[in-house]
Amino acid sequence: MKIEDIKEFEDLFVVVEEPDYSKSIMDEMEKKYNISSLEFYISYKNDTLDYSIFDDKNDIELWAHHIEVFCLTGGNLWEEIEEIEDKEDKSNNSFLITAEEHNSSAIYFLYLLYCQIVVHRTIFGL
Repeated sequence: MKIEDIKEFEDLFVVVEEPDYSKSIMDEMEKKYNISSLEFYISYKNDTLDYSIFDDKNDIELWAHHIEVFCLTGGNLWEEIEEIEDKEDKSNNSFLITAEEHNSSAIYFLYLLYCQIVVHRTIFGL
């Protein structure tokens, strides 16, 4: 089946382009809950997420799902880190991060990346 063939079924489902669609959902959640997708996902995967901040519990699974889809379809979480670091540089006085915290964040990110590889291998049988 080709992409063109799917168009005849558009009334049954919505066709989206990834990773752009998932990125838009991630951006929406970041604004709604005032935390980055990276911070959310690390907390979610490590079971340290503060569930009380979520007014809609369905957002938790939705957000996690779109982060995973974003990564599996070529999205780059490194860009997320660069955006956070740019914000830190611009507001140096209001938010400081120690070398120890930064290193632990890098470790968590590598763990997150490892999880994505495992998910990718599981889904695609690699």
